[in-house]
Amino acid sequence: MKKITIISLIMFSISVYAQKVKQYEIKSGKIVYQHLKYYQTTKTITDSDGNTTNKRIDTFYVEKEVNYYWDNYGDVWLEEAFKVSEFGGEPLPEKIKIYESFYKDGHRYYYKFDEYNFADNFIGNRGKWRKNLELVKKEGWYKVDNPDAKITGKKKICGKKATIYDKEVWVWKGLILKDVSYYTTPKGEIKGIARIKEAIKVEGDVKFDKDKFNPTWLQQELVFKKLNYNRIDSLIINKQCTLLDQNTKIKQGEKLVYKTTEGNLGKIVITEIDEEDKDLKFIYMTYHVEYGVCSTGHNYGRPLSIDNDKSMDMDKEVFVNKETTEQDVKIDFSIPAKLLSLNNTKIYKLK
Repeated sequence: MKKITIISLIMFSISVYAQKVKQYEIKSGKIVYQHLKYYQTTKTITDSDGNTTNKRIDTFYVEKEVNYYWDNYGDVWLEEAFKVSEFGGEPLPEKIKIYESFYKDGHRYYYKFDEYNFADNFIGNRGKWRKNLELVKKEGWYKVDNPDAKITGKKKICGKKATIYDKEVWVWKGLILKDVSYYTTPKGEIKGIARIKEAIKVEGDVKFDKDKFNPTWLQQELVFKKLNYNRIDSLIINKQCTLLDQNTKIKQGEKLVYKTTEGNLGKIVITEIDEEDKDLKFIYMTYHVEYGVCSTGHNYGRPLSIDNDKSMDMDKEVFVNKETTEQDVKIDFSIPAKLLSLNNTKIYKLK
């Protein structure tokens, strides 16, 4: 009995110790980064004797800004990226949100705003540092993850003294404050700077609103991803969705459910609308009450495309150039673009 108690205490101690070893040394905070993009220009220099030489110059501009929030020592984080200039450095009148990336419980989620794109990647416990917590406490996660990295100096960024590895990565208390990418020759010789990500503001021990790490787009995507025949049927029966007005403009990123001419149920998300070239891209999945998925747009992955001259049978993923009694939808590309139901098909907007 005593042996069991001692073993239990040892296991408990190991568990508690493991929980204390975290990726970052600061529990919570926010970092604002500037992403600098470099390009090389050539300048002709003439000396006093009239001799001319060409000199390569690294020119840069701020391409985007990124807000990085973390909590519980890095167990959860959120990244917001904004475009601030056009190619070459022409400033935008106001910054535009490009994407958000969110990490929690082994999942890294990604949502793109300027053109619809959602990804859910389960990365679990990837990373060498997670498997050697004892060493992490001594050397930090970055060094454990990159055992060949060599310290090449120390320098302050935003008042924080960071350790520099290989002249490329600046790390402070486990947080990367600067990351430099170089142009190199095939032999690995540095020819110039390609990109720099550098912190311009660092805040530690920040208290966040309870919804900060619960983005609305993620909740909507996860609910939509779980929709199957029974869930869609329940939405329709309980009037938690409304019939799509045939004159309503469809929008990029819009999510709809439908009932086909054969009585199957499905879901569709609009990923891109090109009114000029009359092309619509979308992801869909149709379910049979007994057999499950009976037709799909690449298993909720790569979008399909339909142009102005075709209609589609959502039960069989069949595109034709004419309307038949089996077709379910077609696109009306008269501006604004509209999604039209055919035959007995019903399309619903989610509330």
